[in-house]
Amino acid sequence: MLPLVRPYEYLIVQALLLRAGDCPLADVVTHAKHSVRDFDQAVFDHALRFMLATGYFSSDGVRLALNGIVLDVEFSDYLQDLLDYGLGKFDVDYSDVRPGERFRLWAKYRKEQVQMLLLHNPRDIMKGTAIYDGVAYMYVTVLKDDNIKSELRYMDGYIDERTFQWETVANVSDRELDALKSARLAHIFVRKVELEDGIVLPFTYIGSGTMEYVEGSKKPNGAHLFRIAMDSPAPEDVYFDFKLPV
Repeated sequence: MLPLVRPYEYLIVQALLLRAGDCPLADVVTHAKHSVRDFDQAVFDHALRFMLATGYFSSDGVRLALNGIVLDVEFSDYLQDLLDYGLGKFDVDYSDVRPGERFRLWAKYRKEQVQMLLLHNPRDIMKGTAIYDGVAYMYVTVLKDDNIKSELRYMDGYIDERTFQWETVANVSDRELDALKSARLAHIFVRKVELEDGIVLPFTYIGSGTMEYVEGSKKPNGAHLFRIAMDSPAPEDVYFDFKLPV
């Protein structure tokens, strides 16, 4: 399990544990406000909405309760230990993150965690690239699986420590290409391979950068190339792991 990327879900459960699994919603909000530096009501509401969608929680708008979960002493203690560990690690990991900064440089994320931080549906993770409000979010796997057709093995990776090359999907539409050309910023999430020992790997956030379309780069498969001038240079190990395959 990856570390937390925001504390609200854990704090909501923690507040419920303090009240034997059922308490006023206002008390849950107060617990979160006392625990989170720069509390954000919109983020809290997003967390609660998707927690309720799981079916393990219920609310009438006034009270919040666990739904169908029996809290015996042993299970409550186990949950509390888990919550304390996760929240403590979050405090350490994100102690240097500035207010309003969504992603931590070089940290690992799954697509659903990125969606959570953007306040979107965490289940909407099908696309490799998304553009929201003129900002592109890209998920890159550098070494493609051998089973993938050669024309779909996109050439992505660092050209040098400050420049990342990214290739669009095949047959990208004119509308999508124009949106990419117009994007004012790109956030890049990269992994070396998709699977390791049968486990789907998370992505490393390598930072943001400015996209530049490579003129005349259209390939026979309808893909196009962009070069991204990264705001933060890659450390040697990150560059080595994610450099452009040769």
